[in-house]
Parts: sequence; C-alpha cells; structure tokens
Amino acid sequence: VWTDLYIKVEEWIQGDRNKRKKLYDGPWTADKVIKYALTHTCWLVIALLTGGAFALYFHDAPGLMVEIVTGSASMGTYGTIAFLTFSTYLLAGWAREQVCTYMCPWPRFQGAMLDDESYIVTYEAFRGEARGPIKRKGLARGEVPETGHCIDCNACVHVCPTGIDIRDGLQMECIGCGLCVDACNEMMDKVGFPRDLIRFDSVQNTQARAKGRDATVRILRPRTFFYLAILLTVSAVMLFGLVTRSVLEINVIGDRQPRYVMLSDGSVRNGYTVKLLNMQQEEREFLIGTAKIDGAQFATIGKSVKLTQDGRLKVTVAPDQVGAFRIFVTADPGVLAAQSSDMLFTFTDPASEEVVTHKTIFVGPAR
Repeated sequence: VWTDLYIKVEEWIQGDRNKRKKLYDGPWTADKVIKYALTHTCWLVIALLTGGAFALYFHDAPGLMVEIVTGSASMGTYGTIAFLTFSTYLLAGWAREQVCTYMCPWPRFQGAMLDDESYIVTYEAFRGEARGPIKRKGLARGEVPETGHCIDCNACVHVCPTGIDIRDGLQMECIGCGLCVDACNEMMDKVGFPRDLIRFDSVQNTQARAKGRDATVRILRPRTFFYLAILLTVSAVMLFGLVTRSVLEINVIGDRQPRYVMLSDGSVRNGYTVKLLNMQQEEREFLIGTAKIDGAQFATIGKSVKLTQDGRLKVTVAPDQVGAFRIFVTADPGVLAAQSSDMLFTFTDPASEEVVTHKTIFVGPAR
C-alpha cells in the first residue's frame, strides 16, 4: 500500500513510467534535481505521518501531539517515530518489491497452501504461445489468430510490482494483485483479441480449457475444510480471550530495604507499592483491604488515597492508566505465625462489587 502511494507521488511529480525512466537515465540538470528533491521530500513527509500515526494510536493522541510539538515527549516516543519514519521511507521508497521477495513470509506460506484448484493469476499458454509482435503474425486488421494471442508487449511485466513475468507461471514473488490481468485485457482490447489471456483461475481449469473441456469450480474440498477448521479454531480462541480478558492488572511490590520497621508501640510495619492498571475506558474506584493478618491497619502517603470508615483504602484510577500508590500495613507481631506470613490484598470495585485478591507476604521479626 505504501509503495503504491509512493509510486503515485512519483508519477505526479516526475510523470508516467516512460518519463521517469528517461529522467533517471538522463544527466543531472536543475529540473532533475528539483523533481527528485520534491519526490523524496514528499516521501519523507508521508513516512513521518506514518510514524506519528502509529505512536499516536497507542497513546492519548491530543496530549501526545502537544508534547511532540513542544519537545516535551519522551525519547522513546521520538525514537519510535524516527524508526518508523526511516523504515517506511526505506521499504516503500527504495526496497519496494524486494520486501515481497525476501522479507515477506507470505510467499513461503502461499506455496504450501495452494493446490491445482486454487484461484491464482494464470496465463493461458495454450492460447498465448507462440508470442510475437502483431505485425510479425501477418494478420489483417481485426483478424484473430487461432493461437499466439500474446503480442509480447510486456505490459504485464511493466505493471507487476514485484517485477516478475507471469507468462513463466506462478512464482513465489507474485502477490496476486491482478495488475497484469488489467494490463493484458487493455492490450487485447486495443488489438481486437479476446480478453482474459491472463486471468484469475486455477491450474486445473487452465489445463481443462487447453484440452477443450469445460472448466469446473469445486470450492468445498478437503483442503478448504481444513483451512476453515483452522480459521474457526483461531477465531474461537481469540473470541474467548477477548471475552474473558482481565480489565484489571495488579502488581504489589514489597519494600526490600528495610523489610520491616518496628514502631514505638511494638507493632510491625511493612511498606508496599501497589500498581493498578485500569484497562477500561472509564475511571474506576477500588477499595483496598487485607486478609489473613488479623487487626492489620493501613497508612498511606499522598492525597490520592482516602481511608474509609471500615479501615479500607479508597483509590481512583484514571481510564487506561496505571495508578501507583504507596501503602503501609501495620500489625501486632503476636498475630504473625512466622517471620514471613502470607497476606492477601483485596481489591473491591464498589460499582460491580467484584473482588480481586493478590497474594503477598508480611515480614516481621524472627520468632
């Protein structure tokens, strides 16, 4: 798609294929420099817009746009845009069909997935051969030969984005775009020959017509049933993953230094950093509590966390954002079963009354 767009820009600035080839082979003049500079400038602008669009897609677009313009965006943002800009410019502007030939995995899959009944771009060699210019065929104007309809104009080769000759048969580089079909039909119309010398068809049908038999279409066959089963299985797995996916991700990190603090009243305090990823497009509230540690009490830092009457913490997480909260849990050492005791953080959504637990440990002095 990007290559087609780049070629269209090239055509607008430098002219059709013949003009572009003449410009490329000609000497460096002021006109050539201007056209080449304008072409590559437009390519870079398209590449920059492409890189920016991908970066904006994964962030808050209006806010990130302001950060990019004002220079306050992160280096990761600028690096991502620069990488995508460079890769788009390189692959669509310079590599082009080499991407399809050497980098794209599809041709390797295509060869294994097709059979003689698969619809592909085909050339009817029985009707097209022997090739040759129409003047060499010695035909009167409007007369159609029984064989040798191919006039060897190479229009099919010129329009091919990967540069192959479909008359040599299906090749790994073919992407099935059908541009050669349109080009050949256009030439057949000009010389008054039947269309569809190059067409979308199966190898089996082409061989049948070569022997004078009717072409057949058999869509339902073992291979298509097998592919359908694979598609349904993959679709079912993706649908199940989408329906059952979690909209909340919890991460609780206990302090490592110090592991615990003895307070003046003899109680033990542990510090935790709680991170909540809200994967919904709306603000959510959570009530944070504990379990398995009798009499545990909360303390916190920051105004974003409030203590409720039942001793739980009330926090708010913005849509599609990570909320990080600093929380301290205090307990009587007499209720601890060991130096490291299991403890659960409970996260309750008041709106849906859904409760999610997260296992951690509470560390105290050696008994």
